[in-house]
Amino acid sequence: KTKKHMETTKNFSASRALTTFIKPITTKTAQAEGAICLFIAAHSSVLSCDHLGELCKNCFKSSEAADSMKLHRTKCTGIICNVLAPHFQNELKNKINNGPYSILIDESTDISVLKFLGITIMYFDTSIKRVTSTYLSLVEMESCDAETLVN
Repeated sequence: KTKKHMETTKNFSASRALTTFIKPITTKTAQAEGAICLFIAAHSSVLSCDHLGELCKNCFKSSEAADSMKLHRTKCTGIICNVLAPHFQNELKNKINNGPYSILIDESTDISVLKFLGITIMYFDTSIKRVTSTYLSLVEMESCDAETLVN
């Protein structure tokens, strides 16, 4: 082992905490990423997220939130599935509470012969004083006979 080898390996032998490699994001950046993910979920495809994040960086160069934003498909999908979806499911549970509701189901087969069961819920929304229907879930089915639907 030469002196040069010892000096080079010294940098790699010291363990550093993972937090030294990760830069924490600001609240403004997190809010901006969440807002964009919500927009994508409601109006677009997650595939367009890669380009939208870069567009925000280029258009809003003076914005610290846009500049530090790192939002692509994987992160956007994670935010939608693990942050936004549970939030809105809890909000829906609180709105329905113990009130009456109806479940509407519809089976669909797509072009690749996958079967899906779309589930919608109708309930009386006390905040707007009217009956509201909203998407609840989309479940992939193996078959669409009555026994499978019940189980």
